[in-house]
Amino acid sequence: LGGTRGAIAAEKAGIARRGRPLVLGEPAPPPNLLATAQALGASVHLAGRDFGHHRGRLWIRHQGRCLTYPYAGGAVDAANAATALQAAALLGRRPGTREVAAAAGAATNPGRFEVVRRGERTWVLDVAHNPAAARFLAAQLRARFRGRFLGAVVGCKEDKDIAGIVAALKPLLQRLAFTDTAPPRGQSAAAARAAAREPTAFAAPLDAALAHMETQIPPNGVILVCGSFDLIERMRVRLHLVAAAAASAAPTLAVSGDSDRA
Repeated sequence: LGGTRGAIAAEKAGIARRGRPLVLGEPAPPPNLLATAQALGASVHLAGRDFGHHRGRLWIRHQGRCLTYPYAGGAVDAANAATALQAAALLGRRPGTREVAAAAGAATNPGRFEVVRRGERTWVLDVAHNPAAARFLAAQLRARFRGRFLGAVVGCKEDKDIAGIVAALKPLLQRLAFTDTAPPRGQSAAAARAAAREPTAFAAPLDAALAHMETQIPPNGVILVCGSFDLIERMRVRLHLVAAAAASAAPTLAVSGDSDRA
């Protein structure tokens, strides 16, 4: 959608409508997004100001009241859960505590910190393809897998800041490898390694990169695969989360965007 947060925000601001609520899950959106909303007369509801999460609870403002809900977590991050809850309330549906808990337990988010276990091996799949997303991913990895042996296979499109992505993740990693991504804008594993400025890291097509990583990480360790959507889609096929034919006909990943959580 653009090369900067401001350019991306200008495109995303197209959903705003005069006199209608605009729910922003980013607590510090680019100024031009807020200016566009103000010019249109949209009613802005901002994360951290009008809704959010704190110490295991979600909170929203609804009809002049501040409502809170316990939230134990799940596939959906608390910040995103609060955003969805605020949107639901503005649509006229105010879920009860039991509904929120049930939704947290039932919700899935393919390709976003998707944890898959195969035998003793734990895989984490994430479409983090910018530094902000990688920092958010790193925080989740620290919270969930502190002390575990961790390796990563990274592949990004050629227009992404792969050096910034690796910089956010590298303090957590014991092993690092790069792999290829598909056209358009795809790049080879070697090109990804060069762009990341990691000349000693292993680089190979996906099958070889995974085989290498499996020899480097102990069975009870964690292998992260992150970067482009096409890479995560191939991993979901490989781990039998989706059939190859279904993946080629209709991608299963429903997440998009270039923000830290979107």
